[in-house]
Amino acid sequence: MTEEEKINIKEQFNYIVKNGIAPILKSAGFRKKGNNFHAHAGELDWCINIQKDGWGFDRYFNQWGFTINIGVTWSDYAICLFNKV
Repeated sequence: MTEEEKINIKEQFNYIVKNGIAPILKSAGFRKKGNNFHAHAGELDWCINIQKDGWGFDRYFNQWGFTINIGVTWSDYAICLFNKV
């Protein structure tokens, strides 16, 4: 893969996050920092992370992918885990 192709994939990924995913999550109350989105709703804290596929571009299928990681925790759990009130 050439450097130009790598740059194009990075630009496509950033475009999808900025114009496709971010507006939906922001309208649901998430704050964006880099490719991470955070929200607090009642007792729950949400974290969503978007990352490019670590394998890069697949020439056979002419595609690339990304992964969405989702984490949820709640206040009582954090208090018990970190022994904080």
